[in-house]
Amino acid sequence: MRGRGALFLGLFMAGCLALASSSFLSSLTPYVDFARAKESDRTVQVLGILLPQTMEDEAGLRFLLMDEHGEVMPIVYNGARPYGFEQAERVGAVGIYKDGVFQAKRLLVKCPSKYRGE
Repeated sequence: MRGRGALFLGLFMAGCLALASSSFLSSLTPYVDFARAKESDRTVQVLGILLPQTMEDEAGLRFLLMDEHGEVMPIVYNGARPYGFEQAERVGAVGIYKDGVFQAKRLLVKCPSKYRGE
């Protein structure tokens, strides 16, 4: 009886570990370039330089990101404007490309200038 209990406990713990690992791996959002973001049907993360043509309207925040190759991608975000957005040197957007725009679920503001010495 004792051997079966230990076996059951071991299998249960292995199953929990496999489930936790699977959940963690599926929650990772890889950085991709703009071309791959446009081809993907999954949630991805893009990174680019925030262009000054940013605007807000009743539908949310709309802005343009430019990648290191000079390609521009329109971004739409319906959440609150992140703190430091206007000063951001780079912006990461997590979402999916659909209907000609990248529809962001989350924005990540990259402001390395605040960490530099004077």
